[in-house]
Amino acid sequence: MKLNQAIIKGKLSHERIMNIIRSHTTEEVITKKHYKWTKTGNLYSYFAANTSKHYLWAMGKCEKIITELNTMDLIGDGRK
Repeated sequence: MKLNQAIIKGKLSHERIMNIIRSHTTEEVITKKHYKWTKTGNLYSYFAANTSKHYLWAMGKCEKIITELNTMDLIGDGRK
């Protein structure tokens, strides 16, 4: 997959999850046990784990890949 394709897919995925989040009331998001499948938690914890925390993890992975590619001089600026 090319970088621009990955960026497009990431943006589409983000917009879908944001629409899902917006479809819930504040009460539904913050009330523990509002939905049985959350067991003792709330939707906020689920959304955080699958959005912002996941994005931070993914950015760290991307930074590591860029560092490794720079070390291999595969994406350098062309100067030696």
